[in-house]
Amino acid sequence: MGKAVFFNLPGATGHINPALGIVSELIRQGESVIFYADPGSAAKFTALGATPRDYRRWSDYDHDPETAADLIAVGVALFEMTEQCLLGLLQELEAEQPDYIIYDSCAPWGPLLADRLGIPAIKFVTHVLWTSRMTLDPRHWMNLDMLSMVLRNYRFESRIRGMKLAVGARRRFRDLIASLGLPSRGVIRDAMQVFRRPDKLTICVTSAHYQPFSERMGSNTHFVGASVPDNRDSLAFQKPGSADQPLIYISLGSVHNQKLDFYRDCLTAFADAPYQIVMSVGKQTDIDDLGAIPQNIHVYPWVPQLKVLQHTDLFISHGGMNSINESLYFNVPLLMVPQQIEQAYSARRIQQLGAGRCLRPGKVSPQRLQSMVESMLAAPAYQTNAAALGESVRAGGHQRAAQLILDHIHGRAQTNAREMAA
Repeated sequence: MGKAVFFNLPGATGHINPALGIVSELIRQGESVIFYADPGSAAKFTALGATPRDYRRWSDYDHDPETAADLIAVGVALFEMTEQCLLGLLQELEAEQPDYIIYDSCAPWGPLLADRLGIPAIKFVTHVLWTSRMTLDPRHWMNLDMLSMVLRNYRFESRIRGMKLAVGARRRFRDLIASLGLPSRGVIRDAMQVFRRPDKLTICVTSAHYQPFSERMGSNTHFVGASVPDNRDSLAFQKPGSADQPLIYISLGSVHNQKLDFYRDCLTAFADAPYQIVMSVGKQTDIDDLGAIPQNIHVYPWVPQLKVLQHTDLFISHGGMNSINESLYFNVPLLMVPQQIEQAYSARRIQQLGAGRCLRPGKVSPQRLQSMVESMLAAPAYQTNAAALGESVRAGGHQRAAQLILDHIHGRAQTNAREMAA
């Protein structure tokens, strides 16, 4: 059987969790997998039978809240990380001799290394793919929800770093290509080979309904729906309150969850309301700092999200694509409070599709939270539309993704064998 190397983004749980099912399924079908992310995720992959590795020998990048919200900072950091890691990773891969590479869309070293080794590279995407058609259509970005994030997230120092990188980016990227011994076809064409590879297999763990112009994405791009393995969350969960009481689940994900003011607004909004609240505040939030907690609100540092969503009537979320996928997988509508521009786009997209509503962080108040939740619970259309989208989210997930990958690898191997025999 084959050997895969899977490159992911350290500290980015929303990118790492959707990979768990794919890795598990590849291993079940006899593949061996080396998975690069961060030390904190190593145990998850060891339990699946994969070999976990990290980038700490070369880079200290971590997907922390401040950096993650600022896409300029992320772009600069990933370029620098590519420079730092590339040759060290090449040395390790030359020793391992993998048959193919799977790389997260935020791991640009993946396709470069695959080209250097002459092996297939499969792109793994956990978000809506931004395309030139979307850029040319202002309906996709000319709105307050997204534009407000520019002022909220984009720091002055990151813009300075971005401008400094832009000055030397042409030379530095050319040096990257040269360091691998790859032929250069010009900086623009070389960059396109990294970031846009329409002739290569792309696996999107999202719904085609989320993606504008998905019908024009080409036959090599596949929308497989959510990757939701049954055994991902080992912790048990029992729904609080009576069986007929609505349950609202609140979580801002694993990166942007240190938001005491938001959690306090939720406590005020839903105190003694006629429904139960489960709120996950992150392991770095001190629950005692929230003050008195009403009896109908249950606060935890972490919960088994997949199990909670099976009992949930409404999910108040940050609008991360992984949370959106998992919510709709269980037909649960969303009230989304985005924390960065990508989440603002995703939240508006789900709002356009009628399965949720978007609330800008600057507009959050106990009164607004209360009124929006009441109106959404009273409107059956949200749940109906969430269920309709849920069908497309349950489109095969990790099983289909793994099969597409293996079919692609086996197909290439057969083609190469025929060419050698000719």
